[in-house]
Order: sequence, then structure tokens, then C-alpha cells
Amino acid sequence: MASPSPYRPPEQSSAGQLFDSLFVVALVAATLLVCLYLTVLSAAPAPAPEPAAQTTAVAEAPAPAADASTNTAAATAVAAAPSADGLTADQQKLKTERFTALGWDDAKVAERKAAIAAKSYEIDWLMLILTAVVVIGYFVFLVRASDKELREVINERFGPASGTQTKESS
Repeated sequence: MASPSPYRPPEQSSAGQLFDSLFVVALVAATLLVCLYLTVLSAAPAPAPEPAAQTTAVAEAPAPAADASTNTAAATAVAAAPSADGLTADQQKLKTERFTALGWDDAKVAERKAAIAAKSYEIDWLMLILTAVVVIGYFVFLVRASDKELREVINERFGPASGTQTKESS
């Protein structure tokens, strides 16, 4: 009786492997670009910032020489003390000046912070459930297809199963 030839799985060429790899990379890049377009680029454009108003420095009267060192030390101590948001007085002043130059007042800044905080933690439950169903469905498909292919390989390699007899008992 002739013994069956040993099983040789099909081989993929190097060109096929390269094509598969590049195709997967292209799909990942396309997915990321579509997500970027849907979330960032399709949003309404922000209004153009208004031109900064010219500010004029107010000239202060020079302090007496004896008080100058005391005032400088006091100003440095106040500027070095961090505020509630972790910024020093100088940093807070610079931040306020920059927001003012952009035409943003405290109310607008607070409104934007609230909008960002509200948007950051939203969960679309329908999309979450849909994503879970798709992932679970794909997993079930993958397991069933792999099981079918495994049974085909076993049948090709060892022949069809005949009853409950195993290879070891024959």
C-alpha cells in the first residue's frame, strides 16, 4: 500500500507578501485619514482672530532709590508664588495678555474650556455597541473559518476521520 505524500502547505511568493503588507499599511493610513477628516476637518472652521489692539505702556513715576529694591523684592516674591492653576503671577499676566491680544476675554476662555471638557468625555453608546458587535462578529467568523480550514488540513494530511478510532490505536 502506497503511503500518502507528506503534506506541503501552499507557499506565497515574496511579491505577494510585499503586496499584502503594503495593502495593509495603505488601509491603516486610509482609516486614520478618514477619522481625521470626520473629526477635525469637517468641523466648522473657527472664526479668524481679530487683530490685536495696540496697547500703550503707561509711564510710571520712578520710585525713590530706597524703595526701589524693596519694591523689586516684593514683586519678585509675588511673581514667584504659583496661583491656583500652577502659574506664577508673571506667567498668568503673560497668558492674559496673549488671550486679550487674540480678542478673548475671561468669559470666552471659560466657555471654550467648558466646551472642551464636555466634548472630551462624551461616549456615543450606539457607536460603542455597534463597534463591539462588529468586533465580536469578526472574531466568531475568524474562529469558524479557522476551524473549517484546520479540519480540511487534518483531512488532507491524515485522511478523513473514521469513527472514534485514533491514529495511536491503529
